[in-house]
Amino acid sequence: RDLATPGFAALLLVVWPAAQPRALPRALLAVVVGLAAIVVVHWALRWYPRDYYVAPLVVVAMVALARYGRLRLLLLALPLVQFVDRGRIQPEPLLGQRELELAGRFVGDLLPAGEGVGCFNSGLVTFHADVLAGPSAHGVVNLDGVVDARSFAALQEARLSAFLDELGVRFVLDNPVQFALDPRLPHACGPWFGDGFRPERDLVEVARFDVPGVGNGRPDGDSVRLYWRRGRGAPLAQPFLAATELPRLPSGERVVACPLRAGQRLGWRGADGIDRTLLAVDVDTVAVVALAAALHGGVVGVDGQREPVLTLAPL
Repeated sequence: RDLATPGFAALLLVVWPAAQPRALPRALLAVVVGLAAIVVVHWALRWYPRDYYVAPLVVVAMVALARYGRLRLLLLALPLVQFVDRGRIQPEPLLGQRELELAGRFVGDLLPAGEGVGCFNSGLVTFHADVLAGPSAHGVVNLDGVVDARSFAALQEARLSAFLDELGVRFVLDNPVQFALDPRLPHACGPWFGDGFRPERDLVEVARFDVPGVGNGRPDGDSVRLYWRRGRGAPLAQPFLAATELPRLPSGERVVACPLRAGQRLGWRGADGIDRTLLAVDVDTVAVVALAAALHGGVVGVDGQREPVLTLAPL
């Protein structure tokens, strides 16, 4: 999908009349300069090399090639190669973004009023938290430095823990791998919190936001989790004492919040009598789970409890 725009640009340039003047129009020159600036800013200045930031240069190459008359037919090569290789080339994982949306919509139901939360993948979380609760209800602090120069400086100095302490932020939210220490894992940012940081000791899971069967394709990418930073104020009081149905998502999916103990599984049984496991946990936490739109009614149960913890009326 990232290459769809240059693909269409190639198609338009192929049918561009050959009689066009050879001088580069000012508007086109501005586009070329802007596309090149994207690469310079993200790759060189921010030292944040990612392959998709180089994609704009493809358009520049196409414009240059289009100046060579008959050779402009070569511009069709990119869309053709993408079509042939479509089985291997996949877009950026979108599935994990559904859980970030889920977390953004309901993190405010778990945190006390006025509490802030740090998050690396903060875009969707911030957007949905602000839409539902208003930007002043609780702040989402961006930790990867993309939109917050303060956090970027803290990353460079490997002092994210101190940075969060300065802001009074007692909670963090993201995929577990974001807080890992193993540099071999993609997106492992634990080393940038500072010397002595140990996620298994310093972070206490409070809630787990999960869409069953969905992950971002990375290690520990099966869910988004809310953590209390141990030692920063009092532990968070249990936000839900019993299973509760939360407002439905715009997609129609129903959302259930349920406190679970380590080793327990949250399950669902519909009218067909088939049991389905929604989520299994290895720590005490609150499970916030989005049910598939097809699961209109039925009962929600927890291992070790004979009676259902929640009955969902048919929609």
